[in-house]
Amino acid sequence: QSLLRFRQESRVLSRLSHPGIVRLHETGQTQDGQIYLAMDFVEGQRIDEWCTSHALSAQERVAAVLQMLDALEHAHAAGVIHRDIKPGNILFGRGNIPKLADFGLAAGARAAQGQGDEIWGTPYYVSPERLLREPEDIRSDIYSLGATLYHAMAGRPPFEAETAEEVAKRHISDRPPPLRSLCPNAQEQTVFTVDKCLAKKS
Repeated sequence: QSLLRFRQESRVLSRLSHPGIVRLHETGQTQDGQIYLAMDFVEGQRIDEWCTSHALSAQERVAAVLQMLDALEHAHAAGVIHRDIKPGNILFGRGNIPKLADFGLAAGARAAQGQGDEIWGTPYYVSPERLLREPEDIRSDIYSLGATLYHAMAGRPPFEAETAEEVAKRHISDRPPPLRSLCPNAQEQTVFTVDKCLAKKS
């Protein structure tokens, strides 16, 4: 059942066509049961590395934010939720165009192979909904994108702690340090957008 659902989702994902999304071409399964994905190859840096190694103008930062939001809007219009937005899944390739990678496929592949849908690694970018095991929708992706953009601009994730459990608790209940305190040259529009992305449910 999980493998069937994964294949159905991959067919939907293969129809996504947006300059800000890494294109999925094919999925399959090897004779020994391993699932494979064939996607566009993007040779470039992840977003936090790219922002560190480039002196970005305020306009370039805003443009990158808007491109990612537009890519998410395109996917959500097709009924697709990413579920794993983080710096490693936003890549800057040729022409310095940011691209979202691995749309919803990591969790789907694990489920298809019977590994469950767990929170992997330290949850620096995970939405409160996912941490609380609540239903996820477009707002979950927007929150994770906001956490990723915060890291790209501030040089650190919104919340840091000694344990993954403490990071998760802070995502659920706390507000991050003001972005402008860590990135004083950030444009007001960008700060406002990232703050809105990271807003908790009222």
